[in-house]
Amino acid sequence: MRKIIASAVVIMAMWGIIGCRQGNDEPAPRMSEEKFKNVLTDILILKEVNERFGDFRDSLDLNLMQSIWRRHHTDSLSFYTTLAYYSAHPEELLEIYREADERIKKKMDSLNARYKVPPPRPAKLPAFKEKQPVR
Repeated sequence: MRKIIASAVVIMAMWGIIGCRQGNDEPAPRMSEEKFKNVLTDILILKEVNERFGDFRDSLDLNLMQSIWRRHHTDSLSFYTTLAYYSAHPEELLEIYREADERIKKKMDSLNARYKVPPPRPAKLPAFKEKQPVR
């Protein structure tokens, strides 16, 4: 989860720099906030799976992103336009990332309960014997 938040901060900073522009503050084809949260949640899950289980080939990653666009009936232009808008409003974007993080946690809890995944146990360290004094 910390990686998700760290990547969110990096994306916010990147888009904050790009988003500092003069003129119209609200771009034309912007998604609703709820739709943006849903798409962002799926993208963050995809990025996390990609990090944990190895990099997908570019074409496979592109196909997965296209499946996200199809699932939510949107496209990359609308997503990035909305991201640019929220980057100009960082407080709102941070709240959206927090809600996306909560959604991911709920999904993970649901999957863990469904498949009865036990919580991770702390790693056992080997037992060390005290050295006997040398005589």
